[in-house]
Amino acid sequence: MTVAEVALILNVSQRLVYQLVSAGEIPHFRVGSAVRFEPKSLSTWLHAKLAQTGNKRAVKAIERNPQTGAPVKLANDGPWSAVLLGKPWRA
Repeated sequence: MTVAEVALILNVSQRLVYQLVSAGEIPHFRVGSAVRFEPKSLSTWLHAKLAQTGNKRAVKAIERNPQTGAPVKLANDGPWSAVLLGKPWRA
């Protein structure tokens, strides 16, 4: 997955994703100079972060705009979202 895809899924800026990469906070790997993410390790990291908050409603927050509360349609709503968020996906 690319930085742009991860930013969309996490509902954060690409800059913040790069900051997390630089700090070693998010699992990633490099292909040349490009930063990439393996979906399963990102899913494990995301669920661990959600478990740390102790907030069972945190998963729902991923799918909502934090300022307006409106549902967010992920641009890459498909197999990656299914892996990361545990949603069923149909081709």
